[in-house]
Amino acid sequence: MLEIIILFVLTGISFLFILYALFMLIIKKKKSFKYPILISIVAFISIGCFTLYQTATKTYNKIDDLLVKGASKTGEITGKTVTAFGKSAYDGVGTVLKNKTEIQSSLKQKGIEVGKILNEENNMLQVYIIFNKDYKGNVTVRVKDINNEEIGRSTVYVEGKSGQANYKSFIFNQLTDIPEQSTIFIE
Repeated sequence: MLEIIILFVLTGISFLFILYALFMLIIKKKKSFKYPILISIVAFISIGCFTLYQTATKTYNKIDDLLVKGASKTGEITGKTVTAFGKSAYDGVGTVLKNKTEIQSSLKQKGIEVGKILNEENNMLQVYIIFNKDYKGNVTVRVKDINNEEIGRSTVYVEGKSGQANYKSFIFNQLTDIPEQSTIFIE
């Protein structure tokens, strides 16, 4: 908003000085119009420089946002442009190579909590389920890849008493290959 006000004021000043110069030249028929013209030119150059600065800043911010959003698709763009964020490539890639897990709030309310998830085989997950309350019922695990496309779904009946915890195997279709950059939804 401040940028718009600054541009509006500079444009207004420039316009007024040009009108004044034209008034002096045409109506008053004086030749002393060069100072208003000079001030107008300086104001227009200021507008141009300010606009260029604003455009470059916004373009840089958009490019920066695109890099951050696209980083997960290219190995965190080798540490989010190493010098830009001061991280090493190893740290940047290391944060992406972990699966993200989201557990449905209604399942949490029923006393189910999830610990470690092991991906020992391409189409099977071992999910450590913690029972904070007695529970009997189905638990569904959906896996989405880095492009947020579902690549597998498995439902298992689980049963446990409050205070218990154990691993449950969720076996997916043989064609399912669970990558390390997946999002795992537990419902």
